[in-house]
Amino acid sequence: MDGEKLFVGTYQGLFIGDWKNTNLKDPTNWVQHSTLTGNITVFRRYNNVIFILMDKDIYSFDLESTDTELIWDYYHDSYLLNDILLDQDGKVWGILNNTFIKINSTPPGWSKSLRERLMRIFSLEDGIKVVGTTTGLLFLDEDSRSFTRQKPNAMVTNEVSAIHVLNDGRLVAGSRKGLMIKEREGWRNIVGINGNELIIHENRDYSRFVADTIPVHFSNYIADIEEGPDGLLYCGLRGTYPEPRRHGGGILIIDIDDPANFTLIDTNHLDYFEDEYMIVKDIAKDPFGNLWIADTYATNKFQPLKVLKTDGTWGSFSVQESGNTLSLTPNSIDFDSWGRVWIGSFE
Repeated sequence: MDGEKLFVGTYQGLFIGDWKNTNLKDPTNWVQHSTLTGNITVFRRYNNVIFILMDKDIYSFDLESTDTELIWDYYHDSYLLNDILLDQDGKVWGILNNTFIKINSTPPGWSKSLRERLMRIFSLEDGIKVVGTTTGLLFLDEDSRSFTRQKPNAMVTNEVSAIHVLNDGRLVAGSRKGLMIKEREGWRNIVGINGNELIIHENRDYSRFVADTIPVHFSNYIADIEEGPDGLLYCGLRGTYPEPRRHGGGILIIDIDDPANFTLIDTNHLDYFEDEYMIVKDIAKDPFGNLWIADTYATNKFQPLKVLKTDGTWGSFSVQESGNTLSLTPNSIDFDSWGRVWIGSFE
């Protein structure tokens, strides 16, 4: 906004309206700029100049003279800029999906590739450039051309597929990336990776992001979480079909206070679909402490219901044993006050 003029950047370009003397609810009262007619994705004002990113090109629009200047179009036929910044010294900075660039010439003055997705760039009052990423903030040291990471205490992701409240009151959330535990001090994460790397931190600073790493692939996502009678956490994993067998789902048994203590339950005890693909949809604890497991699409032995007993032995129920009433797609399990087991299926 400048005086009585309102400037709006849209996917059809720059539009100007008189907010004081006209009714801007009427589309005919808006005037489209004759030059800036493309898809505007960044629209920022610096004093009397609006800085614009339109169709991969950078423009400036002078509010007083209404003159338009093309600042930079080196990436017009190639890369897509996510965001741009004009700093206090008049230098232009930009970010691609995973590359930070200084735009003071054609081609860029310098660039640095990073191992994460870059979303936004902004400048602090002292001139330090900050990049917002999908995992935190990166602070630029211009002299060394390096970044310092600062990630606040948070969950590793906000895509939650299962939650469970432990007996001690802590909340555990599950996702495709791992487990997230809400403790009194803050959030602590247990993140799974491909490979054999196990990283457990003895000292934790809950003012920052906290995460341990275990060599577990959490498949498509964690479908359910249940606390066992032994105090361990039992996580039902939905496999990622038709990816390799190591992503095939199953059950993760883990001590969240000692993440190195974990066990994976796969086809040794569970039935499965083709290519050893498993979908554990639900884990429920009965009044006696036994864990009932909904083993969906168990077409190898047709045993879609498994039971882990308190003595550590396994039992199962097959479709044939149920007189063909048990579905191959159990989705949820619960128990009533008479000790009966209720099973919900989706097919």
